[in-house]
Amino acid sequence: MLPYLFIFVYELVKAGIVLILPGLTRGEAAFYFFLLNFLQIFSAPIQGAISDHYCRKKSMVVSFVAIALSQCLFFGFKFYGSGMLLAGILVLGVLGNAEVIARALLLDKYPKYNRRGIISASFVVQMIPWAITAFLMRAGFSIEIFLWYFIISLLCVILGIFCVHDRRDLDRHKKFHRVLRHDWKATISFLKVKGVLIALIAYFLYESSFSLSFYYQDEVIKNRLAETMIMILMVVGFIAGTILLISLKLSDKKGVLSGLLIGIVGYVVIWVLSLQGAALELQGVGYFILALGLGVTVPAIFTYFSLRQELHQQGKLFGILDSVHTIGEMAVTAILLYAAFVPAQVMGIFTIALYLVAFFLYKKGILNAISSKRN
Repeated sequence: MLPYLFIFVYELVKAGIVLILPGLTRGEAAFYFFLLNFLQIFSAPIQGAISDHYCRKKSMVVSFVAIALSQCLFFGFKFYGSGMLLAGILVLGVLGNAEVIARALLLDKYPKYNRRGIISASFVVQMIPWAITAFLMRAGFSIEIFLWYFIISLLCVILGIFCVHDRRDLDRHKKFHRVLRHDWKATISFLKVKGVLIALIAYFLYESSFSLSFYYQDEVIKNRLAETMIMILMVVGFIAGTILLISLKLSDKKGVLSGLLIGIVGYVVIWVLSLQGAALELQGVGYFILALGLGVTVPAIFTYFSLRQELHQQGKLFGILDSVHTIGEMAVTAILLYAAFVPAQVMGIFTIALYLVAFFLYKKGILNAISSKRN
């Protein structure tokens, strides 16, 4: 169960960045989020690949040392200014991808368990910290909270050293740069498998459309109570979606398609209610449905890819999927910088179109095109 704790702490720390951003201007917040996402696009697959070929245990320890350091730097933001925040973002973005390693460690630890159940549970654990962060935002917070995050991260370092068992290590006859070069070539080969690249593009479009679904919530950002209520509703919806995916025992492809349809319905509800000026609490129903679809779709996508890779390739795989998710967030951030000049109706239609394109890419057999034979 230890990998679940690692995922929980990582996501708690990442969600904690939200606690800092209200003190920044919109432009500053966009810059730091963009920088963090940009770094993680490249570092997540690399850290995952290193854990595949080198050692999960050592990779996990290094990652949480970096996370602990970043929390100290975030704490120093109040006293020493934006330089500390920038340093913390750099450390976290380059070395702090513990979630990718922990999810691969889960499959190492429980290779014979139900893969979908393990991955779905990891996403449930990943969502809980956002609900905790929402309550913290509602109750108010002090900068000292990052000291608590620092202590929790150090605890993970200690647990990683003494409680994580992984005897793999880098072959002494292979230079480290050769291992990275070999893994880069393996990644390119994986992307060349028929259907894989298009399936990743479909995943990117889905993540982008999901992020764009927040376009109409400018008012929410100014209203802490409403913001936290919607965040909590989405966490509950996501958890309900993962439970639904497991209980219905759908195939991975049907899970992806069903989740996409649910997400489209949820977004249409949000879009119509927002255009009519409905109360934010009522719009929260749409966000619950949207998150319900996300809870079905994302674990199904991860499970589908995971079952077609060996255990020693899971870190790289989860790193690639995490990077696709991050690219989607970055693209949306860039779009939203200019969204003020685009009519709301146009943005709504554009978002629905992205959902539909992702749906039809999967519907037309993209998932079936990926060889079911494990590489």
